[in-house]
Amino acid sequence: MDPHLIRERQEFILETYIFDNEKKTKETKKRAGRVPARLFGVLLLLLIFVFAAGCAKTETVHADPSVIRDEKAGAAEAGPADRGGRQGGKTGMEALGTALKEEAPEDSPDESSEKAADASSENAALVSSDSSPDEESGQNRPEAQTAETPAEEMQDRGEESTEVTFTAVGDNLINEVLYEQAAQRAENSGEDREYDFAPCYAEISPFIREHDVNWIDIETLMTDTLEPSGYPGFSTPGDSGRALIDAGWNVFSLCSNHTYDQGTEGIRQSLAFWKTMQEEAGPAGGICCTGLWENGSEEDIPVLTCKGRKLAFLTYTYGTNDIETPPDSPAHVIYLEEEELMARQIELAREQADAVIVSLHWGEEYNHEETEDQRALAQRVADMGADLIIGGHPHVVEGAEMLTAADGRKVFCAYSLGNFLCAQNAMPNPDAMIGLLLSCTFRFTEEGMTVEDHALIPILSDYGEEYADDHVVLYSDYSQEEALAHGMRTMYGFTEFDYDYVRDMLTAVVGEEYLKLP
Repeated sequence: MDPHLIRERQEFILETYIFDNEKKTKETKKRAGRVPARLFGVLLLLLIFVFAAGCAKTETVHADPSVIRDEKAGAAEAGPADRGGRQGGKTGMEALGTALKEEAPEDSPDESSEKAADASSENAALVSSDSSPDEESGQNRPEAQTAETPAEEMQDRGEESTEVTFTAVGDNLINEVLYEQAAQRAENSGEDREYDFAPCYAEISPFIREHDVNWIDIETLMTDTLEPSGYPGFSTPGDSGRALIDAGWNVFSLCSNHTYDQGTEGIRQSLAFWKTMQEEAGPAGGICCTGLWENGSEEDIPVLTCKGRKLAFLTYTYGTNDIETPPDSPAHVIYLEEEELMARQIELAREQADAVIVSLHWGEEYNHEETEDQRALAQRVADMGADLIIGGHPHVVEGAEMLTAADGRKVFCAYSLGNFLCAQNAMPNPDAMIGLLLSCTFRFTEEGMTVEDHALIPILSDYGEEYADDHVVLYSDYSQEEALAHGMRTMYGFTEFDYDYVRDMLTAVVGEEYLKLP
């Protein structure tokens, strides 16, 4: 705006203000006596400041803290003002109100109401002026800056911002070596239990417990009734599941290519075991199981509530090792080829929950490269409405990428997290000892939900001679000395396996964008 026009506007405003106030002063004097002359000086200076700040185009500057301290001490030095007219933490209108309170005589209720109405009209006019388009840029001028809203105030106003931290790990693959070790430990301890799996998870448990929701693939069915067995017809003692719960896991995927290994009785007993675990944990325990659907329950979406937010979990598998669903089975898995049903479940999950996590049991075993079919299906699942995709089954890690769903959402997909706990001896492979832990944060705000801070954290199944003390460890807690003593070197002669081998393999397969190396 032209400086001459600014000065003319200021002079016009000042003359109008003085004329109006001379009239008001005469009436006020009759009712309340003479108003101190210094009031007019205060009013005059403040009005000139307010209107000049509203008309002139200035840069935004924060108030000088030293000026604020001087003002509190009674000094009259003026600090720099921002575009909203703030000076020393008060707008010109706030300072004007303070001056009026200090200088004006006390009014009767009727007179106060009249003045409040006048002030309201004047404030409305000022707001209209301040928010009008700038004559040069055509944009609205920014309002005065304000402090961030405290979390408590946000909650009171319904502006909750909630973060739910999440982890996921791959196959908990229990074969004869592992459950025999667990049985021996239980016997040596003299405790009243058949199997002690706690040491398998002890080292990683503190990290898991730092997070709110922890997902794991239960590769083999678990029961308290069936005899334990290994490959190819897996059956795992229920004490493994109890140890996982004690270590901090609370979401269990029961859908894999081994779900039908023990036929109808295996399915029935697996259902019974996990229902018991949920009942023992109670509502406060918050245990969620997914992937094994009781007949007729396909539209009952498994949901876990955490911090008032609902997370839905769905799991599907490519197959069940050529074993068809037994005709008398009380439950069944859902196959990846049943995309219409998958889409329906994801749609229901989006209606019932704040976030939808989908796991896909897919890919080629011991192949680090995800297939084109995996990539295409991942995109379709993202388009269906998944917010996060967790892949598994190959027993080795695969890559990860950020997909863009049809509606524009960003959907992270980890194609395979590899094994979690294992002692695979039928096909010894050092890469099967190396897995990934997916970590991320579900952030909920008024604007919606986002999944952020994706990280793929290396983990290992570490054991010595004859699979001694097989347990899971974070790579960040691992050492070259431990790597050189790993059974992969001492038992199978994989001399290339060492601390750097883990880093090099993961970097080559996963890349550096999401991989979190120590």
